[in-house]
Amino acid sequence: MDKLNSQSSKEDLEKLKVEMETKARVSLNEEGLNGLLVFTLDNFAYRYLETSSCTDIHSQKKSDHHFYVESEDTDVMSILKTKDPIAKPALIQLAKKFSSTKGVGIKVKYELHCRFTELNSDNTGELECFSIINWNSDQNFKVEEGLHVKKSSKLKFSDPLILRNKLALLLEEVCEIF
Repeated sequence: MDKLNSQSSKEDLEKLKVEMETKARVSLNEEGLNGLLVFTLDNFAYRYLETSSCTDIHSQKKSDHHFYVESEDTDVMSILKTKDPIAKPALIQLAKKFSSTKGVGIKVKYELHCRFTELNSDNTGELECFSIINWNSDQNFKVEEGLHVKKSSKLKFSDPLILRNKLALLLEEVCEIF
């Protein structure tokens, strides 16, 4: 009898899983993958990009399938908490330039992007996520060699559920530089 109940409960779980996946696909098709990107970026903005000088930030649309979040940091101690091995020494040097002003005037820009490099009508394709730390404030954060660091990762997906299930992991990976 226990074996029969065990088999029945496995079948029930499998049915429930299929039903939930079907509902999730319908939701993704109705709301669109862009909605998923915006929602997830907003959550990551709160977690990784909000600073004492830049709060309540939200994702912005750069193009039809490219969304991003950006912020600026003006707190030297916060800036120096950066984990990236390339950015850290450069930011230490930057902080030294502002030591006479006790950090007043220092500014670093953080960005987090998601963009579909390929998006098909059946909601399959490829997504690129990337993060940037830019300390070129003298040139209005123009991207120049040696004055920024970028980390990127791509995900090719054949099912929108793969994207939904792996998007946060992809963003976690590129946010390691912060």
